[in-house]
Amino acid sequence: MDQAKGRRLCWVAAGAAPALWLGAQLLIHGILLPAAVAAAGAFLALLVPLAGGRRAIWLWLAGCGAGLALFGLYQTRVVEPQWRQAGWSGTLRCQTTGYAQGMGEYGQVECRALALGEEEVSFSFRLYLTDASPDLGPGQTLQVEARLDRAPLDSLRGFSKQGQFLTARQIGGLEVETGSPAWWSWAPRTARHMQECFARWLPQRQAALLTGITTGQKDAFTAQQRRDLNLSGTSHLTAVSGLHVSVLLSLCVLALGKRGGLALGVPLCLGFAWLSGFTPSAVRAVVMACLPAGAMALRRESDSLTGLAAALLVLLLWNPMSVLDVGLQLSFGATLGLILFLPPLQQAIGRRFAGGGWRRLCRGVLHSLAASGAALCFTLPLSALVFSRVSLVSLLTNLLIVPLLPPILALGLALPLVEWCRPLAVAVSGALRLLLGWVDGVQHASAQLPFASARGGAAFLLVFGLLAAGWALFALRRRSVGAGLGGMALLASLCLILGAVESSVMQTIHLVNCGGSALLLAEQGGRVQALCAGPWQGDAFYQTAQNALDRLGGDRVERLWLTTPQGIAPIDETDHWAQVDTVAAPAGSVPGQMVGRRAMEYRAGGAFSFAGGQGVLLPGGESYGAQLGFSRGRVLLGCGLEPAQLLAIVQQTGARADILVVDAAYGEDLPRLAAVCQRVEPQLLVCIQPDYAEEETSLGAAFQGPIAYLQPFDSLDWTMPRQWGQKGEAKG
Repeated sequence: MDQAKGRRLCWVAAGAAPALWLGAQLLIHGILLPAAVAAAGAFLALLVPLAGGRRAIWLWLAGCGAGLALFGLYQTRVVEPQWRQAGWSGTLRCQTTGYAQGMGEYGQVECRALALGEEEVSFSFRLYLTDASPDLGPGQTLQVEARLDRAPLDSLRGFSKQGQFLTARQIGGLEVETGSPAWWSWAPRTARHMQECFARWLPQRQAALLTGITTGQKDAFTAQQRRDLNLSGTSHLTAVSGLHVSVLLSLCVLALGKRGGLALGVPLCLGFAWLSGFTPSAVRAVVMACLPAGAMALRRESDSLTGLAAALLVLLLWNPMSVLDVGLQLSFGATLGLILFLPPLQQAIGRRFAGGGWRRLCRGVLHSLAASGAALCFTLPLSALVFSRVSLVSLLTNLLIVPLLPPILALGLALPLVEWCRPLAVAVSGALRLLLGWVDGVQHASAQLPFASARGGAAFLLVFGLLAAGWALFALRRRSVGAGLGGMALLASLCLILGAVESSVMQTIHLVNCGGSALLLAEQGGRVQALCAGPWQGDAFYQTAQNALDRLGGDRVERLWLTTPQGIAPIDETDHWAQVDTVAAPAGSVPGQMVGRRAMEYRAGGAFSFAGGQGVLLPGGESYGAQLGFSRGRVLLGCGLEPAQLLAIVQQTGARADILVVDAAYGEDLPRLAAVCQRVEPQLLVCIQPDYAEEETSLGAAFQGPIAYLQPFDSLDWTMPRQWGQKGEAKG
């Protein structure tokens, strides 16, 4: 049997996935997939039974056609009917699918719509509540006065990859219907019960880590823990995946034998995937675990690549937009690397280190390193492209941590079951403290190393592509282990050099709405400085700043400039949020216990420098405006100022800007805003909206160019090359 005939499903999946990805990208960028293209794709799929010659090519083309047809149908039957509901307001009946979370001045909860007024509907959406601390759990039925709007389609921050194309804002009363929660809510409620159990028996960091390992929930992680996971290259431990499923199956087989273990292990893995919320990595692992069990029952041979293709098709049929999910891409990329490259690597290592004694020890260590390296072969380029940062210590860290996963997982699942017996629970929690303490310590120590990670974008993608090609050539042709590792080390060194060069010449600007105030972060060469314009809201600042730091790859804010004394209050810096070295605020507003290691005051607007540019504070009464000059543009921040104050500043200083940032208060004085726009001549106007309960302020009457409305925690990013010998200019 040839490869094309024996692995038909693989070729179909290889064609369907890029076709669905293309359709999703076109949808995100506002290009609807024409029905004619979908029809052509379906017609192309029908040609396969009639085709001769190279069957693999025709199977791949059939997959492409089927993918286009599927996405065209999905767009017609699912996406467009939801978009037609945008702008609707009235009584919305829905059912919660998760726990509500507080976000600054409002709350949010994932829901499933049941009815719009008297019309029955069915779609998923995110509901924004006026209550910042709502007490809602999964499976509860709500009736709420709400308005529907389109959800952002940006695959990095939007909800499209989850199949959500609408959001709802509460504009009136909310009523929770009495009765028992829906039967399916046992899974998220069980996960919450486990999280509470871990919190009772373990320290906070260890409890959060165990919750992530057993349920995939990361809500309890501190900001430092998230950073430790990312920089140490061990984030996969907190995503229910093939590693977790294989551990469960191995424990069942070890206890009950092969057939009995599979009979118990497969349902147990299904429940485990349900507990984690059927994430892509969990579904992939369960499908790939079920296929070998079915093949054994039918006395057939199983094929790992076919199982991987089947899992991919199951996920894409269920939700075609999940092809944009980075978690899905990383999970399938890691598994593909293990299937293709791990067996030849293990064979080469086995031949080179055959025998017992120290050779057996070396063989075991190299097998573990080979498994991590094979998994990284496809995930490294993707991580470099999406996150612009890769871990350099992941191989060593995983070698020290992954062997402890089986006992941690077994003891973690057992702790809620034995909690009723205190002596037994004390023994189990004591063992978990030792194991999790080691894992947490290794993660934190490796993340603190100066060479723990490296940043880069296109250079990383290019070099890691070459690295993957070299690894594949070495593995498939079974060349010398030393020669292959040496070549990859050379490519990795070149990658680090290019990444360092790119990081030094590129500047990233991140503008985010932190609860009604504008937070701008500038990063260059790993240095991050920030300016917060508008009323200071400490908790919202920390949350948005930490998210921005994670995205920029920084570990702290070197200097934070505040432009208003309103709302500044003592805040104890905790492990949950971003770290600030120095804070600068108007005179008389910096309290004794202010966030940051150092504090400084200013009494009048003046010039200051930051990474990659210059800025000037523009006095406007008690508060200040700010103009920032970068190598390729200028930004004027007027949040926190009255329109009359900003207009007076612009008339006095003659300030110009490519981007003008204002808040919703300017919508109440459109004539002055229009006068500001005429003098500043911005290319883009950004409006910081205060919360999700208020209607969006339309500034189109004051500015005829493009306008971006940023809701709380929404952001804009742009990257620009630095011009050597030239700094940004800001006039004051």
